[in-house]
Amino acid sequence: MFKVTPDNREASNKFIKHDSNMLKQIYGADDVTPYWIADMEFPIASPITQAMQELVSRETYSYEFDSQTVFNAISNWNQKRHGLTLDPKQFVQVPGVLSAIALLIREFTEKGDGVLIQTPVYHQFRRLIESAGRKAVSNTLNIADGRYVMDFDSLESQLRDNNVKIILLCNPHNPVGRVWKPEELEKLVAIAEKYQTLIVSDEVHADIVFEGNTFTSIASFDYDNTITIIARQQRILD
Repeated sequence: MFKVTPDNREASNKFIKHDSNMLKQIYGADDVTPYWIADMEFPIASPITQAMQELVSRETYSYEFDSQTVFNAISNWNQKRHGLTLDPKQFVQVPGVLSAIALLIREFTEKGDGVLIQTPVYHQFRRLIESAGRKAVSNTLNIADGRYVMDFDSLESQLRDNNVKIILLCNPHNPVGRVWKPEELEKLVAIAEKYQTLIVSDEVHADIVFEGNTFTSIASFDYDNTITIIARQQRILD
Protein backbone atom coordinates (compact mmCIF):
# COMPACT_ATOMS: atom_id res chain seq x y z
CA MET A 1 0.00 0.00 0.00
CA PHE A 2 1.36 3.41 -0.89
CA LYS A 3 0.12 6.95 -0.72
CA VAL A 4 0.45 9.55 -3.44
CA THR A 5 0.89 13.08 -2.14
CA PRO A 6 0.17 15.87 -4.63
CA ASP A 7 2.62 18.72 -4.93
CA ASN A 8 1.79 22.28 -4.03
CA ARG A 9 0.95 23.44 -7.53
CA GLU A 10 -2.53 24.90 -7.73
CA ALA A 11 -4.91 22.96 -9.93
CA SER A 12 -7.02 25.12 -12.21
CA ASN A 13 -10.45 23.81 -13.17
CA LYS A 14 -12.02 26.85 -14.78
CA PHE A 15 -14.78 26.53 -17.30
CA ILE A 16 -13.77 28.00 -20.65
CA LYS A 17 -16.57 30.57 -20.68
CA HIS A 18 -15.46 31.84 -17.25
CA ASP A 19 -11.73 31.84 -18.01
CA SER A 20 -10.60 35.39 -18.87
CA ASN A 21 -7.51 34.11 -20.68
CA MET A 22 -9.57 31.84 -22.92
CA LEU A 23 -12.14 34.56 -23.61
CA LYS A 24 -9.38 36.93 -24.65
CA GLN A 25 -7.88 34.27 -26.90
CA ILE A 26 -11.22 33.56 -28.58
CA TYR A 27 -12.78 37.04 -28.69
CA GLY A 28 -9.81 39.37 -28.28
CA ALA A 29 -11.20 40.75 -25.01
CA ASP A 30 -11.94 39.40 -21.57
CA ASP A 31 -14.76 41.80 -20.65
CA VAL A 32 -17.39 39.98 -22.68
CA THR A 33 -20.47 38.03 -21.66
CA PRO A 34 -20.27 34.66 -23.42
CA TYR A 35 -23.63 33.32 -24.60
CA TRP A 36 -22.21 29.84 -24.86
CA ILE A 37 -23.32 27.03 -27.15
CA ALA A 38 -25.30 24.22 -25.47
CA ASP A 39 -24.08 25.24 -22.01
CA MET A 40 -26.89 26.83 -20.05
CA GLU A 41 -26.50 28.59 -16.71
CA PHE A 42 -28.83 26.22 -14.87
CA PRO A 43 -27.68 24.24 -11.82
CA ILE A 44 -27.67 20.45 -11.99
CA ALA A 45 -30.74 18.84 -10.45
CA SER A 46 -30.14 17.81 -6.83
CA PRO A 47 -30.83 14.06 -7.34
CA ILE A 48 -28.16 13.99 -10.06
CA THR A 49 -25.63 15.79 -7.86
CA GLN A 50 -26.39 13.43 -4.98
CA ALA A 51 -25.96 10.32 -7.14
CA MET A 52 -22.62 11.61 -8.46
CA GLN A 53 -21.40 12.39 -4.95
CA GLU A 54 -22.29 8.88 -3.80
CA LEU A 55 -20.39 7.44 -6.75
CA VAL A 56 -17.30 9.55 -6.07
CA SER A 57 -17.33 8.65 -2.38
CA ARG A 58 -16.53 5.01 -3.24
CA GLU A 59 -12.94 6.13 -3.93
CA THR A 60 -12.38 3.30 -6.40
CA TYR A 61 -13.29 3.58 -10.08
CA SER A 62 -13.15 0.18 -11.72
CA TYR A 63 -14.66 -0.98 -15.01
CA GLU A 64 -18.43 -1.37 -15.06
CA PHE A 65 -21.07 -2.84 -17.32
CA ASP A 66 -23.63 -0.60 -18.99
CA SER A 67 -26.18 0.33 -16.36
CA GLN A 68 -29.51 -1.35 -16.98
CA THR A 69 -30.98 0.93 -14.33
CA VAL A 70 -29.98 3.99 -16.34
CA PHE A 71 -31.31 2.47 -19.57
CA ASN A 72 -34.63 1.68 -17.90
CA ALA A 73 -34.83 5.25 -16.59
CA ILE A 74 -34.23 6.64 -20.09
CA SER A 75 -36.90 4.34 -21.51
CA ASN A 76 -39.40 5.35 -18.81
CA TRP A 77 -38.66 9.05 -19.36
CA ASN A 78 -39.30 8.81 -23.09
CA GLN A 79 -42.57 7.01 -22.45
CA LYS A 80 -43.66 9.66 -19.97
CA ARG A 81 -42.42 12.68 -21.92
CA HIS A 82 -43.00 11.68 -25.54
CA GLY A 83 -45.27 8.62 -25.42
CA LEU A 84 -42.42 6.71 -27.04
CA THR A 85 -41.87 3.02 -26.31
CA LEU A 86 -38.15 2.20 -26.38
CA ASP A 87 -36.62 -1.19 -25.61
CA PRO A 88 -33.63 -0.72 -23.25
CA LYS A 89 -32.10 -3.86 -24.76
CA GLN A 90 -31.66 -1.92 -28.00
CA PHE A 91 -29.64 0.88 -26.34
CA VAL A 92 -25.93 1.32 -26.99
CA GLN A 93 -23.93 3.70 -24.82
CA VAL A 94 -21.48 6.05 -26.55
CA PRO A 95 -19.37 9.00 -25.32
CA GLY A 96 -21.46 11.60 -27.13
CA VAL A 97 -23.53 12.49 -30.17
CA LEU A 98 -20.56 13.28 -32.43
CA SER A 99 -18.84 10.03 -31.49
CA ALA A 100 -22.03 8.17 -32.32
CA ILE A 101 -22.40 9.84 -35.71
CA ALA A 102 -18.75 9.22 -36.59
CA LEU A 103 -19.06 5.53 -35.70
CA LEU A 104 -22.29 5.10 -37.67
CA ILE A 105 -20.85 6.76 -40.77
CA ARG A 106 -17.91 4.37 -40.74
CA GLU A 107 -20.07 1.35 -39.99
CA PHE A 108 -22.82 1.82 -42.57
CA THR A 109 -21.06 3.54 -45.48
CA GLU A 110 -17.97 3.13 -47.60
CA LYS A 111 -15.52 5.79 -48.72
CA GLY A 112 -17.07 7.90 -51.46
CA ASP A 113 -20.65 7.19 -50.38
CA GLY A 114 -23.01 10.10 -49.84
CA VAL A 115 -24.34 11.20 -46.45
CA LEU A 116 -27.18 13.70 -46.68
CA ILE A 117 -27.42 16.72 -44.39
CA GLN A 118 -30.13 19.38 -44.32
CA THR A 119 -28.30 22.70 -44.41
CA PRO A 120 -27.93 25.06 -42.68
CA VAL A 121 -27.05 22.54 -40.00
CA TYR A 122 -24.59 22.04 -37.15
CA HIS A 123 -21.19 22.47 -38.81
CA GLN A 124 -19.65 19.38 -37.20
CA PHE A 125 -21.87 17.11 -39.31
CA ARG A 126 -20.05 18.02 -42.51
CA ARG A 127 -16.66 17.72 -40.80
CA LEU A 128 -17.42 14.19 -39.59
CA ILE A 129 -18.62 13.11 -43.03
CA GLU A 130 -15.70 14.51 -44.98
CA SER A 131 -13.05 13.44 -42.47
CA ALA A 132 -14.28 9.87 -42.98
CA GLY A 133 -13.78 10.16 -46.74
CA ARG A 134 -17.49 10.30 -47.49
CA LYS A 135 -19.37 12.89 -49.54
CA ALA A 136 -21.55 15.44 -47.75
CA VAL A 137 -24.71 15.91 -49.83
CA SER A 138 -26.62 19.10 -48.96
CA ASN A 139 -30.40 19.03 -49.01
CA THR A 140 -30.86 22.76 -48.40
CA LEU A 141 -33.87 23.78 -46.35
CA ASN A 142 -36.21 26.33 -47.91
CA ILE A 143 -37.91 29.26 -46.19
CA ALA A 144 -41.70 29.41 -46.55
CA ASP A 145 -44.05 31.63 -44.54
CA GLY A 146 -41.20 32.69 -42.29
CA ARG A 147 -39.93 29.26 -41.32
CA TYR A 148 -37.63 26.59 -42.66
CA VAL A 149 -39.16 23.61 -44.47
CA MET A 150 -37.78 20.50 -46.14
CA ASP A 151 -37.39 20.36 -49.92
CA PHE A 152 -38.70 16.85 -50.58
CA ASP A 153 -38.28 16.97 -54.37
CA SER A 154 -34.62 17.82 -53.96
CA LEU A 155 -34.27 15.21 -51.24
CA GLU A 156 -35.51 12.41 -53.46
CA SER A 157 -33.34 13.42 -56.42
CA GLN A 158 -30.29 13.57 -54.17
CA LEU A 159 -30.92 10.09 -52.79
CA ARG A 160 -31.34 8.80 -56.31
CA ASP A 161 -28.36 10.53 -57.91
CA ASN A 162 -25.67 10.75 -55.20
CA ASN A 163 -25.38 7.23 -53.79
CA VAL A 164 -26.66 8.47 -50.43
CA LYS A 165 -26.47 5.74 -47.78
CA ILE A 166 -27.42 7.80 -44.71
CA ILE A 167 -29.85 10.66 -44.13
CA LEU A 168 -28.46 12.55 -41.14
CA LEU A 169 -31.58 14.12 -39.65
CA CYS A 170 -31.45 16.78 -36.94
CA ASN A 171 -34.67 16.92 -34.92
CA PRO A 172 -35.20 19.39 -33.34
CA HIS A 173 -33.04 21.07 -35.94
CA ASN A 174 -29.86 22.86 -34.92
CA PRO A 175 -29.57 25.76 -35.62
CA VAL A 176 -32.88 26.68 -37.33
CA GLY A 177 -34.98 25.47 -34.40
CA ARG A 178 -37.60 23.51 -36.31
CA VAL A 179 -39.39 20.73 -34.48
CA TRP A 180 -40.36 18.62 -37.46
CA LYS A 181 -44.06 17.82 -37.65
CA PRO A 182 -45.29 14.21 -37.99
CA GLU A 183 -46.47 14.79 -41.57
CA GLU A 184 -43.03 16.14 -42.55
CA LEU A 185 -41.27 13.17 -41.02
CA GLU A 186 -43.77 10.83 -42.66
CA LYS A 187 -42.80 12.18 -46.09
CA LEU A 188 -39.13 11.86 -45.22
CA VAL A 189 -39.59 8.26 -44.11
CA ALA A 190 -41.54 7.39 -47.27
CA ILE A 191 -38.71 8.67 -49.47
CA ALA A 192 -36.05 6.94 -47.36
CA GLU A 193 -37.99 3.67 -47.50
CA LYS A 194 -38.32 3.93 -51.28
CA TYR A 195 -34.53 3.98 -51.60
CA GLN A 196 -33.87 1.86 -48.49
CA THR A 197 -31.77 4.63 -46.97
CA LEU A 198 -30.74 4.55 -43.32
CA ILE A 199 -31.99 7.50 -41.26
CA VAL A 200 -29.71 8.54 -38.40
CA SER A 201 -31.66 11.00 -36.27
CA ASP A 202 -29.91 13.37 -33.87
CA GLU A 203 -32.58 14.00 -31.23
CA VAL A 204 -30.47 15.31 -28.36
CA HIS A 205 -32.58 18.47 -27.99
CA ALA A 206 -35.93 16.66 -27.91
CA ASP A 207 -36.74 17.71 -24.37
CA ILE A 208 -36.38 21.45 -24.81
CA VAL A 209 -39.02 22.50 -27.32
CA PHE A 210 -41.13 25.64 -26.99
CA GLU A 211 -44.64 25.40 -25.60
CA GLY A 212 -47.14 24.70 -28.34
CA ASN A 213 -44.79 22.36 -30.20
CA THR A 214 -44.81 18.58 -29.91
CA PHE A 215 -41.69 16.56 -30.57
CA THR A 216 -42.03 13.44 -32.74
CA SER A 217 -39.21 10.92 -32.81
CA ILE A 218 -38.19 9.12 -35.98
CA ALA A 219 -38.37 5.95 -33.86
CA SER A 220 -42.16 6.30 -33.70
CA PHE A 221 -42.57 5.44 -37.39
CA ASP A 222 -43.01 1.98 -38.86
CA TYR A 223 -39.63 2.00 -40.60
CA ASP A 224 -36.96 -0.13 -38.98
CA ASN A 225 -34.00 1.29 -40.94
CA THR A 226 -33.44 4.07 -38.41
CA ILE A 227 -31.02 4.81 -35.57
CA THR A 228 -31.92 7.42 -32.98
CA ILE A 229 -29.33 9.35 -30.98
CA ILE A 230 -30.54 10.71 -27.67
CA ALA A 231 -28.69 12.32 -24.77
CA ARG A 232 -29.22 12.70 -21.08
CA GLN A 233 -26.93 15.56 -20.22
CA GLN A 234 -27.20 18.61 -17.98
CA ARG A 235 -28.29 20.90 -20.78
CA ILE A 236 -31.07 18.47 -21.71
CA LEU A 237 -32.46 17.61 -18.29
CA ASP A 238 -32.41 21.03 -16.63
